[in-house]
Amino acid sequence: MKIIFSILSTLLLSLTANAAHHEEASEMQAPQFGAGQIGMCSLKPGKTMAEYHKMSEDYIRWSQKNGAEVLYMRAVPLFASPRANTQSFDFIDMMGSTFEQSGDAWKKWLSTKEGLRLNEKWQSLANCRTSINAFTMPYVNRDALNKTDERVITFDWCTRREGVSWDDLNAVHQQVAADGPADSSVLGWAIMFPGVGIDNPPGEFAHILTYADTTGLMSNLDRLANKEGWRQREEYETKYASCTGQNAYLQTVYHRPNN
Repeated sequence: MKIIFSILSTLLLSLTANAAHHEEASEMQAPQFGAGQIGMCSLKPGKTMAEYHKMSEDYIRWSQKNGAEVLYMRAVPLFASPRANTQSFDFIDMMGSTFEQSGDAWKKWLSTKEGLRLNEKWQSLANCRTSINAFTMPYVNRDALNKTDERVITFDWCTRREGVSWDDLNAVHQQVAADGPADSSVLGWAIMFPGVGIDNPPGEFAHILTYADTTGLMSNLDRLANKEGWRQREEYETKYASCTGQNAYLQTVYHRPNN
């Protein structure tokens, strides 16, 4: 299942955030960022996903034993279009943590005997282009996300329009999160910015939307197509940012810290 498309079709168009679950701020706040590790992976010849999953389970046990736990997820293509100049991959490994936790986990991974052994096993099974990026969450329904390990996510890369500052964009994103429809099917909205390990990304930042399932995804597409949602998107893409278009993936949560 080698498909050529951009992982960085990943973070925008949260024009559907649910204000009922989001605290309104009296003044604009600077976003707080976490570390988002992205691994665009393809299996090596003769290797299987069963072998890779076994290695992942060993990694999770190692992280628990060594105090190096992070949120660990994997995504596979659902509705995804090829993108130019992007290396092919079969799946995406995704990890979320603070930058401090990420740095500490990598230090232990590369300095312990078991970590080095697992690192060698990992590299023997798949070719993974790994990057560390910055992400923030303008909106999240934590209760709903904590109840589901099987999700659908979309990625959309965007670039600011001429004359639009980061402060302008931050203000727009905060307003969108506060004014989103109460019946939104979006469970989480993340915005990711390229960090270390990404060459020539297809945008300055990406929007990542999370849904409980394909029904939630289609509900939001229906809102955009038939319930005036397209007007919000058109205003955003006309005034603030040009976006590449969304790709959708099936995402599985394999580990939550302390779970």
